[in-house]
Amino acid sequence: MAFKVQLLKHVFLSLIPSCVGPWGPGSQSYSAAVTLALMRDLNASDISDLQSIHPSMLQWPHIYAIDVEFPGYWVDGWVTPQHPIILYADQNHTLNPKSFIVGGNSMDGVTPFVPYQTSPIIPTSQWEFITQLKLHWTNIFTHTIESNSNNISANIAKLYPLNDSKFSRSTKAAAAYVSADGDYNVNCPSIYLAEYALQRPNIDVYLYHFSHGPVCKMNPVANYPQIISTGGWANHGSEHAFVFGTKPACGYTEEELQLSFRMQKSWVSFATTGIPTGSIVYNKTIDPNMTSWRRYTKNEGSVIEFEVGNRLNIFNNFKKPQCEMWRQFKVLY
Repeated sequence: MAFKVQLLKHVFLSLIPSCVGPWGPGSQSYSAAVTLALMRDLNASDISDLQSIHPSMLQWPHIYAIDVEFPGYWVDGWVTPQHPIILYADQNHTLNPKSFIVGGNSMDGVTPFVPYQTSPIIPTSQWEFITQLKLHWTNIFTHTIESNSNNISANIAKLYPLNDSKFSRSTKAAAAYVSADGDYNVNCPSIYLAEYALQRPNIDVYLYHFSHGPVCKMNPVANYPQIISTGGWANHGSEHAFVFGTKPACGYTEEELQLSFRMQKSWVSFATTGIPTGSIVYNKTIDPNMTSWRRYTKNEGSVIEFEVGNRLNIFNNFKKPQCEMWRQFKVLY
């Protein structure tokens, strides 16, 4: 990927914050161990044996693929020659976009999706919330850092209180739990990525936070009908449909059409000029809400929020207390 990105001036990084966060990439030594384990299971000893096996079998089991928390890819000396945090900060490397957009969603991460849940249940009550915090973060940190699960869960509960207005339209315990996991895996790594990139001169970084959802009155968490949300729940990757104007089966409401229009125009403006700003015409009127998406700087930390309604929220020092806490438990960034 690094050899292709160098050809682009303006880059939209979505789901890529995991490159500098706990989703990987894992170490080269671990990838070698996974390869050997897979070959053992397939009774293969060399490349010719692998070529005789159906491609559908050439996939590592989920249990092998979890170097830190998320399955999938490792520093390999080729496609990923070094850890991305090194490449983004290296002024002389060919990974050199002039500007990029990066961000995440209000309920990011993969906790709501099977099979990536690392804890038995997603909590729906205050008691379950504290219990599952301990289980979830103990599972994650057991083989990465020495830490006290009680202290971790207490810190999380303090920074993601169930009475936070952000969770008021959802099952509060579930929303707080998923929000914490999403910050750890995507939202805070987006900010860390921006900080690494800003070590280079002459680069513009823009951060976004998408918080609209669920669409079509869908259940926000698969297999959990008891978890409900009437707004503020944007799952992992759900902003893509709005960026590309892909309508769901139920269609868009008028407010959702306007939100999608704003996002499309912002991304087109960024792709052509490197600046995702400007007056946006919607239904033959100037949209006053889409006038200023400020560059991210370490001092100001400006992040734009995309949500339905006649407003455009700009947050300074976005999620600073939460991301400072997660920085203490860093694994690869």
